[in-house]
Formats: sequence, structure tokens, C-alpha cells
Amino acid sequence: MRQHRAQIQLGAAAFAVALCACGSETVVRPNPQASSVGSPRGLSLGADTTLTLGDTARFQVVNSSGAPVPGIAIQWGSSAPQVASVLAGGLVVASQLGSAVITAQTGSSVLSRNVTVSLPGGRIVFFSQTPQAGLYGVRPDGSGRFQVAAPLWAVYSDLSPDGRWIVYAGTNTNLGRALVGVQPVDGSETRILFDQPGEAGGVSWSPVGGRIVFAYRTCTACLFQLYAADTAGTSVTQITFGPVEAAFPAWSPDGTRIAFSTRANDRDVWIVNANGTSPVQVTGAGASETHPAWISNTRLVIARITPGNPYDLYLVNTDGTDLVQLTSGQGSGWPHPSPDRRWIVFWTSPSNSLSIVRVDGRGPFAVPTATLNPPFPSWGREPQTQASSLGSERGLTLGADTTITVGDAVRFQVVNPGGKPVPSPAIRWASSEPLVARVLPDGTIETLQPGHTVITATVGSQSLARTVTVSLPGGRIVFTSQTPQAGLYGVRPDGTGRFRIAAPSWAAYSDVSPDGRWIVFGGNPSGHGRVTVQRVDGSEARDLFNEPGNVAGVSWSPVGGQIAFTAGPCSSPGLCEHWLHVVDAAGGVSWERIMTSGPGTAAFPAWSPDGTHIAFSTFPTNPNGVRDVWIVNADGTNPVVVPGDVNASETHPAWISNTRLVIARSMGIGPPYDLYLVNTDGTNLVPLTSDPGSEGWPHLSPDRRWIVFWVSPDPTSLSIVRVDGLGPFHVPTATFGQLFPSWGPEP
Repeated sequence: MRQHRAQIQLGAAAFAVALCACGSETVVRPNPQASSVGSPRGLSLGADTTLTLGDTARFQVVNSSGAPVPGIAIQWGSSAPQVASVLAGGLVVASQLGSAVITAQTGSSVLSRNVTVSLPGGRIVFFSQTPQAGLYGVRPDGSGRFQVAAPLWAVYSDLSPDGRWIVYAGTNTNLGRALVGVQPVDGSETRILFDQPGEAGGVSWSPVGGRIVFAYRTCTACLFQLYAADTAGTSVTQITFGPVEAAFPAWSPDGTRIAFSTRANDRDVWIVNANGTSPVQVTGAGASETHPAWISNTRLVIARITPGNPYDLYLVNTDGTDLVQLTSGQGSGWPHPSPDRRWIVFWTSPSNSLSIVRVDGRGPFAVPTATLNPPFPSWGREPQTQASSLGSERGLTLGADTTITVGDAVRFQVVNPGGKPVPSPAIRWASSEPLVARVLPDGTIETLQPGHTVITATVGSQSLARTVTVSLPGGRIVFTSQTPQAGLYGVRPDGTGRFRIAAPSWAAYSDVSPDGRWIVFGGNPSGHGRVTVQRVDGSEARDLFNEPGNVAGVSWSPVGGQIAFTAGPCSSPGLCEHWLHVVDAAGGVSWERIMTSGPGTAAFPAWSPDGTHIAFSTFPTNPNGVRDVWIVNADGTNPVVVPGDVNASETHPAWISNTRLVIARSMGIGPPYDLYLVNTDGTNLVPLTSDPGSEGWPHLSPDRRWIVFWVSPDPTSLSIVRVDGLGPFHVPTATFGQLFPSWGPEP
């Protein structure tokens, strides 16, 4: 998350406040005027700010050049703490809809900013019988209501990933036919993808590759089955064949799997691969579960009913574990996540209305629709103003070469001079290097490994070609190495752009700031534990911690400017007591030991993506002599061990999401370690690597889709792997013995 800066007028020395908003891209414009230091006249905190309910933002005093101002005392306040509270250090928490004035008092000067807490954005589409039967759209706050120019039989719907197109399905009861159509939301270019005798039972648009899945049955006594289609309607394929019924489908975020539910009296949720293979039952006997939707690639929201109770929403892992109730007594059904998958819209009965709730349980909040009985909601983005060809969310044509990150997928289309797509059956697709990237019949490119390939599309006697480069992800990996001389080095994942960071030779552990311009590092020179922050170019270095003893890991919070590190005194070489500490990166506030009780010595801290928790691992202190992973609140309260095998050693935690970790794990007290994914409650443990050597010290890429880690035995080297298991891929560093990697954005 980048920090955004806003000028504050403080006269002879102009100050500014920087805002880092979790989950938003708020930009605060500077005020060009300045006034005298300490004078309240003309002081400003820039522009007012809007935060989405549940988000956090950190305010920080910086000077006119954008650097934090050390050593000044700030007293923070909020006029409506129930709406937006402000914690020590300027962290604002949006807790309730409304407005609040945030104040920062420095001496006799009081600076203020209005903060508005709002519902999330995007557009919710739903079916309604009033004011006339059809599909309608509205923002979550009730504004911007409109009717979609769609046929009267359109009941189920879903929006394309870019919000510009809509797919809908329904049954024309007069003709007894099931239909699926697709069109821009404005009603132009309507296209029927499917028209057959029978009944439709739900539709979903894939987040990846422009594919549609829908449920269809040939008669009322028949079972629903799943069918997949491209958005041109030229390739419709049945992908499930029973004996389990399949209705109400929903694509996983990565487009590799589809969840669906049966329609028997005791309904259950199932998951199947995108091609219809490997069906797996998620829920079982004792309750009726239906209407699945995906919160992440490993977690669902479902509607669930138990005897004597109405339907309510529940969260559940894809393996059926960790069932958590989200709504209570609502009569809730048909959940659909927001585009960022942090919120859920759902239909409530018997009130027959729409509500939204945050995945963490905040809410629910009614959606004013000005209609009666609005079932079957979906939630998409506000569309961009420019138009694009259907099925080409990235605006791709065959006119230019393209670079795609390995593991990603994109769909190519051949369009005529009028911008209309050529039907897929008329196109013969081919890839010159199918081991690098293969092309599916609908033009979807699936990337498999780094390299180059030529994609050709042949229409009649005419062949069009584009060179596709499949690359590793971007950003910069920072690590410790002993050669060509001891210190910190940086390199891109593909081995380019290698450079040495102007840091002391004792620097070992490191982490990069969310904007990629700063670095914090820790080490242990001459019996002292030190933590230092500086710009990546080596300038403006300042110590944050310098005490006798030892440091064992540093982590920079993705939210705001706080740094966590573990440090403590040593009774003898190698026998040290480490505790968790937090310090402002600005250095204006002294470091604070935030844990005074807990599991014993702590090491290798890692902030959660939302900045509310810190994971760390213990040195061997339990009776079996193995390490454990713990999680603690950001203020040091409520330390909780992540449950695991008492005979397994688990260490080096890093966060995939706010509810899932990657850890290094070994069966025993030492190597070899492998990387595993695990939920924060210890459930859903999944191996990620299985190298004959030992893997450790995982660190997430800025988008948290990739992991960098070291591989041993000596000489240690670095590799990266996608969170979904694609890889690993070696990182060429041109150094010897790479340790303690971190991964930040290009500044």
C-alpha cells in the first residue's frame, strides 16, 4: 500500500500529513500555502477523506520534502470515535457509517480533517418484479439505481470482471426454454449464448479468461448439470454428468474450480474442477447447504439451514472445516462477494430485501433498492468509461506483442474492423511453444513457465500472430549475502537489476516499505542488537533500536509506518531472550516492548496484511524441543499459538491473507523444512514445496500471489513459487549464500 501525502501549513517549516488507507487508493491533495509554526491560522490537513467501513488509515506528520518529522508530540482526537476512532500514532479505524473530525494537536496548533465513513462501491445487480419485471442495478448505498435493458426472462445474472458486461440466465416459461444471454450493461450488442428446451438454474462469469458457467436441465424431473461457454456463444460444453445434481454455480477467484449445490431436500455444496473433473463434496449430513460463493480460493460463503431455524450465511473452508456463522436469524440466501471479496451481498426473507455484510462480520447493512422482492443479487465493479471488446478484459488485440506473468491467463480475440468479435469456431489457434503457454479453443492463453511463444490465429487463409513473453513477477527481492562482499543486495525475480544496498555489513534481516522506497534492517554488531531504517539508496539512515543483546527479525507493517522486531539481552553467546517490539519508522516515537508475557522467546515477526496482528515463531521452548508459530494483536495482547502437530517444528511465518499463513515446517527439531500453507486457526494444512533440501524464510510478493524463500543446504539459494503451487522458479542472484529474503515493489 503506498503512502499518499497531503500538505499541512505550518509556516516557516511546512509540514504535511500522509495518509495510508488500507484497502483504498485515497489521494490527499496538498495545500500550497503555509503559515507560521505554532499558529493555528490557515492550518489544514489537506483534503477531507472518505474511508470504507471497516478500513483503517494512518495519518503521519511529515515535512515539506515528505520525510517524517521526528521528536514532535502529537495528541490525536476524534469528534465521533464511534464513527472513526484514532489510536496512538494516528491510526484511524472506520467503525460506523457517518462523519468524524480527526484532530492532531502539536503544541498550540490544532490540525483537523473530516473523515467520512461510507459503504463500499461497485454495482449490485438483481432481479425484481417491480416497478416492472427485469434486472436492476444499484450501488450498495442505494444511489445510482437503473434498469438493465435485458429480456423479461432474465433472472440470474453476473457481471464481467471489468463491470462493463453482464451475463444473465432464465427460463422463458411461455416457450418452456432455458436461455443464457450476454450484453454490455447499457443494453447494446445483445447476444444469446444458449437457447434450448428446459430450465436454467444459475450463471457465473469467470474472473479469469472470459468463460461462463451455467446450470441447465432438460425437464422439471431431470437433474441440473453444469455447462461452460465462451462469451461469443460459439462453444457450449456440458462439464458435469451426474449422478449428483449441479445448480447455482460459482467460479473460484483463480478460475480453476467451480462450486455448486444440489437441489434435493438435504442440499449440499460441492466443488469441481473447471473442466468438470474431480468432484468433491464440501458439506455433509445434518443441515441443508446451498448458494456457494467464494471468499478466496480456499474459503466459501454458503447459505445453511438447520432444523427449526431459517437459512443463515456461514463461512467454510473448501475442505469443509472451520465453519463460522456470519448472519443470524436473517433468513439469508444467495450470497455474492464484492469485487474485492471483502463484502457479501445477500437476499433476506421474509422481508425480501438485500443487505451487505463484511466478511469479518461487520453489519449487516440494508441496500435501498426502491423495488419489491429483489432476489438473486450479484456484485461487480463500476465500469470504466471506455468500451472494449467482449471477453478481452485487458483490451488485448492481435496487433502488439504482450508480456504476461507466469500463471496468469488472458483471452485473445479476433475482431473485425467494426470491433465485432469473430466467432471462435471460425478461428484455429496455435502456440509455437505449448510448454511456455498453451492456447485453448476460445483463445484463452494459459501460461505455464517463463519464455516466449508465438500465438497464431488463423481465419480462413489469413493468419494473425503475436509474440507472447511469459515473465516472472515484478518487484525487488532484498537479501543478505557474503559475496562479492558481505551486505544487503537487491534483485528482480528474473535476476535483472541486481544492486548492492549501501548498508552496514552487519545488516542481516530486512524488509522493504510498502512504497518500495525505504528499507529497515536488523543485525547484531559487537554484542549489540541494532535496527536501522534508511532509503534504499542509502540516504537518511537512522537507528531505531541499539541495545546490548540480539535482534532476530524485522517486519514493516503494510498499514502505516510501524516496524516490528524481536530483540533482547543475551546471557551468553547464543543464549538470548527475544521479545516482540514495535517502533514507528519515523523514529519520532521510541521503541516499545509490546509483549511482557507469552510463549517465551520470540523471533521472526511478520505483520498481517491489515496491520492488526503479528505472527512470530518461538525458539525451541516446548517439551519436545520444537518451534511453534504464534499470533498476537498488534498491541501485544492475546498471544495465541497456531495449533499444530506437537512433534512438528514450525517457524518463519508470513501472511498469504488475513486468515492464512505460509510457514516452514519440519517433522522434528530441525531440517529439512518444507513450506506449508495453513489457516491462522491451524486448519487446512497444505504442503507447498517438497524439495529434497530445506526451504525456509518465506516472504510474500507485494500482491501476495507469490512467495520467495531460501533453499539449502549450502550454498543457499533463492526461489519463488506461486501461492497456488506453480513453480518453484530459481532466482539468479550472482551471489553466494543468499539468506533472509524480503520482497517489495519497485519504488
